[in-house]
Amino acid sequence: MALTLRRHHTYEYGAFREMLELHAPYSIIREYIPGILNYIVQPGSSRRPLQIDITSVLARAPLLRLGSIPRSAYKRCLNALLDQLHDLQFSVRMPRIMARLMEDVRRAQRGDWVSLLCTFACYRDLLDRDRLHATQDLCDDLSLYVLQMLHKIAEDADLSISLSFVDLLEKRRFHEGMEILWEALSRSRARWFDLYCSRGEIDLYLSGQPSRRIMKYVRRKRLTGQEELSPPALTFGLGQAARRRRFRNPYDSDDSIDGSGGLWGGGRRGRQLFQDEGFWNFF
Repeated sequence: MALTLRRHHTYEYGAFREMLELHAPYSIIREYIPGILNYIVQPGSSRRPLQIDITSVLARAPLLRLGSIPRSAYKRCLNALLDQLHDLQFSVRMPRIMARLMEDVRRAQRGDWVSLLCTFACYRDLLDRDRLHATQDLCDDLSLYVLQMLHKIAEDADLSISLSFVDLLEKRRFHEGMEILWEALSRSRARWFDLYCSRGEIDLYLSGQPSRRIMKYVRRKRLTGQEELSPPALTFGLGQAARRRRFRNPYDSDDSIDGSGGLWGGGRRGRQLFQDEGFWNFF
């Protein structure tokens, strides 16, 4: 198949589906994101690019189905990834593709950790085996970037946001992420006590529900680390947690469990989560 140097990927709308024209080299697509080839609508040729049924690609994306993240965010992330893969034909080595994509968003939206969280969530969904089936190198690069940023995220972001980053990590990276976050939060005793005294039962930013594996991790930490807490410190932490719980607004939800161990809810918060956020202006 002939290679094309066209950089931009175009979308066309059919009667019931949206098609994406792939202008990245076929050999690179097959090497890095072979899963997308399962959604071919029209084979490519020297004159005509591949056409992919993007509606089917995103049909089972968890956060898209819940309405937490819009389709436009997924499309923007997919375009950015395809642009990076397109440029690989001019590169003599494998760059840190996912780290570069995430860093571009962080720099463009400096201090806006919600933007970075939503971008991370989009890429986690896209790289999944059920969608693009990306190489382990791409998945590892994405997780490694988040692990490297967790100290800063813990310092600057709300606890519900920093916990959301960790909960989105792959299963084999989750414990490492929680260890990093736990150590980073210990420098800010108030937020650390919130996590400790709540037993990890803190609503995550995107889902509006606690994560079971985070609660399990915190319970294990409580069992193994009780001796590290002095009575005055524990009393202070319990007071902080009680005051915060007092003002928590209840909301309806229809809970289900996602593959990463998080509890995803479809209540009012899930539907209204980003109405007032400036993040969507980025997309």
